[in-house]
Amino acid sequence: HLSIRRQRQMCIRDSCKIAQKHKVTVILMQMRIPPNYGKRYSEALESIYTELAGELNIKLVPFMLNNIALDSSLMLPDGIHPNENGQLLIAEEVFKWMSFL
Repeated sequence: HLSIRRQRQMCIRDSCKIAQKHKVTVILMQMRIPPNYGKRYSEALESIYTELAGELNIKLVPFMLNNIALDSSLMLPDGIHPNENGQLLIAEEVFKWMSFL
């Protein structure tokens, strides 16, 4: 039985490797989970992205949702996921990172 962290890491690694195998430039966006999961669990899952970026030699985009997540007008009622306007801001930020490729 694999831990949730290990499962997530394997899934992301496999996806990145498949893309790289097909000569796709991969960028990985740092993700975070809500703090109510606890510091130990949050840090374990968040560290996956830094580890994989180094291991696979891919660009890591830092977590960019702080300003979006703190603005309730940019979030869905669940308080976790960005709404359409929040998604537009994310797209603009990702586009900036993609322009460096």
